[in-house]
Amino acid sequence: MTIRTTQNLVLFFFLLAVSSCIPKGGEETASYLHIGHTRLYEKGNTIDPETEKIEFTKYDMIWIGGDLMGHSTEDRPTLNYLDSIFSFADPDVIWTLGNHDYDYHPEWIPEVTNRPLFYTSHKNGITILNLDSQKDSCSILGKQLDMVKQVTDTISRSSHLVVLTHKMVWVYGNDSLSTQAKSVPNAGFCDHCGYGINPNNYYSNIYPMLLEVKNKGIEVINIAGDIGAKVKSFEYLDENDIHFLASGVRSGHDDSMGLLFNHNLKKGTLEWEFKLLKDL
Repeated sequence: MTIRTTQNLVLFFFLLAVSSCIPKGGEETASYLHIGHTRLYEKGNTIDPETEKIEFTKYDMIWIGGDLMGHSTEDRPTLNYLDSIFSFADPDVIWTLGNHDYDYHPEWIPEVTNRPLFYTSHKNGITILNLDSQKDSCSILGKQLDMVKQVTDTISRSSHLVVLTHKMVWVYGNDSLSTQAKSVPNAGFCDHCGYGINPNNYYSNIYPMLLEVKNKGIEVINIAGDIGAKVKSFEYLDENDIHFLASGVRSGHDDSMGLLFNHNLKKGTLEWEFKLLKDL
């Protein structure tokens, strides 16, 4: 191989790496879409038709809040159909599992995503914790807790830490939020049930670590996807300036929303707005 050929190859791979970092929205901005609870109530195991119309490829990341179908992993054709819509293997597509995704064959999910059921991700200076709130009845235990600790202990250069869950686990144990447990989440508090919010360790174990991250000057944003049946959007900022957001779909309702983020890469700022599905 000649020196010129070697130089050309080096240049090719350098340009490839650079081009993969350029957001779809332009070199100075990136857009991320969170959408959850897209299952269709009225017609069995299918997806909300308005959600299916969304051009997901125009966003730099897709954060899926769970409960895609009534039984997302009931059979292979159903999972393949969902994959054709969301492209699960794309590393910029993050699927946070809900109870309706988990109820048949969650072991199939790593086969289509090429990732475990919970993991970390990084994009444009943002660190993302994708947590499995179904695994231990809304608690984050074992290897998941170890993962959270490792990330929060070592994070230093990120501008934001985004914590994705399906369940609004942070409602339980919060005096300001617990009063809304019956009016905001799709299911309220329950003990040992798969569909509601169980007693959990968010405030005893997870929140103190997130507060340490916030004290480093890194913004912390919690996002859940198990709403839509009662309300379509939710936003709360606590006394420590930690954000709590949720967005969800109720099929057949014109006011169903997604949560759209605009990331100014030059300034390192992240802004968001709830948008109707038809406007996405």
